[in-house]
Amino acid sequence: MHELSIMTSIVDTAQKYAVENNAKKVKKISVLAGEMSGVLPYYLNYYFPKVIKDMPLFDGCILDARAEEIRLLCKSCNTQYNPKQTDYVCPKCKSADCKILSGKDVTISCIEILFEDKE
Repeated sequence: MHELSIMTSIVDTAQKYAVENNAKKVKKISVLAGEMSGVLPYYLNYYFPKVIKDMPLFDGCILDARAEEIRLLCKSCNTQYNPKQTDYVCPKCKSADCKILSGKDVTISCIEILFEDKE
């Protein structure tokens, strides 16, 4: 259920951005939900219509919520890779000393706004 509070926060951020930029509408919000974040795009999409209900600024707004895969960087050999399940061992040198590059956060990648009532 934490997706509801996260979706509310995303909509609040988009609303603030739109108001600060004198937008008439928010047309689209794109979100990346990292595989390690515990947030599922399915539930973001599920809660989105409920969160924007009765908010004219978001009439017709589309949510594009997608999963972001985990990308790691091996600190030993500089190989970038996607780990299989919970195996974080580098496929090249077998080191477990790695840095997470992506896939652990929930990020708003884009907010599309409309300045006029024209499409």
